[in-house]
Amino acid sequence: MKTNLLNRQNPFFGGLIAFMLVFAVSTGLNCQAEDGTKPFQLSLISPIALVDESDSVMGLRLNLIYGANEDVTGFDLGLINKTNGTLDGYSFGIINIGGGDVNGVQEGIISFNTGTITGGQGAAICINQGDIDGFQFSCFLSIADSVSGSQWGVFNYAESLSGLQVGLLNITNNLAGIQIGLVNIATESDFLNFFPFINAAW
Repeated sequence: MKTNLLNRQNPFFGGLIAFMLVFAVSTGLNCQAEDGTKPFQLSLISPIALVDESDSVMGLRLNLIYGANEDVTGFDLGLINKTNGTLDGYSFGIINIGGGDVNGVQEGIISFNTGTITGGQGAAICINQGDIDGFQFSCFLSIADSVSGSQWGVFNYAESLSGLQVGLLNITNNLAGIQIGLVNIATESDFLNFFPFINAAW
């Protein structure tokens, strides 16, 4: 009597699949680049995670509650996502915390970053202690050192703005573009420091 191991009704089929999954995951986690980059991270509450916080991830990072790593390249998904270094890719979470540059998009309810963002940042509250080359979009508060592109929110502030600022209250020191809102303030403008509805300077 022949036994077909690939028959789903065979009791050995489930064990075979489980073994293959465990083998694939363990092999993938052991594979790394010369710099110690890992292809996958699963974190409960860092440091309770598959990959050490000091390592980088290139591929997929899943943070069930809170996860932290050095650099992340690829997809970063979870409740609280923290990157100590650079994010290259897409990050989505309730809270995103970046300690370096972002080359891609950071989205969530609260997004905070300390480096340069090339791409975009979107959340209810967006704070970037650095430059933005792209967009910053929030449902409430948008703050950045400088914006080259567009900044959207109910309350917007940028140390310098080159592009478009749209919101209820827009504030910048150096304006090279257009502000659209109920209150528009450009403190160092040679033309108009304050103007309702629309303000512009070049």
